[in-house]
Amino acid sequence: MVLTIAIPLRSYYGLEDLVTLRHLDNCGKLMLVTGLIVDYGYMCEIFLSWYSKDEFEWFMTRNRIFGPYWMVFWSVMLCNVVATQFLWSRRIRRSPVALFLLSLVINTGMWVERYMIVVTSLTRDFMPSAWGQYAGTIWDYAVFIGTLGFFVMMMFLFVRLLPAISISEVRTLLPQAEVKEEAEEVVS
Repeated sequence: MVLTIAIPLRSYYGLEDLVTLRHLDNCGKLMLVTGLIVDYGYMCEIFLSWYSKDEFEWFMTRNRIFGPYWMVFWSVMLCNVVATQFLWSRRIRRSPVALFLLSLVINTGMWVERYMIVVTSLTRDFMPSAWGQYAGTIWDYAVFIGTLGFFVMMMFLFVRLLPAISISEVRTLLPQAEVKEEAEEVVS
């Protein structure tokens, strides 16, 4: 999410000197590491549901993978497992456009993961008579679009009213800052 917000702000406000390609590269590395942790969690969840021999948990896992919401599961795997593997490339990590598009894909995958957890858990109960398919209503979509709009509005208000870059970060770039002298005084 940080890259999804930082890259457009960097471009729009001309902050290329402050948010450098090195920063984006480091954010890409961090996103790769956290993506690998998420991948490991997915694999452990599948393995442990099989290894536990709990028929209900194993049914839930098989239902997610092969059931009526199989496309949701595989899109989560595509967005969160496969897409993060592109971050091994230094060229992609240092390209703002590629990194921004990849962050959008991963954010979408994380949202779809929440959808998968909630919907597939509630559509199959212990009693088959309670089974059903989820179909979103106009109100579900309206609330979702409203929360996206509210988030964007709050982000724009934050950027408008508060500094996007910390003053202590910008201070070292000014020629009259004399940061070296302050650092020497602290050491003395």
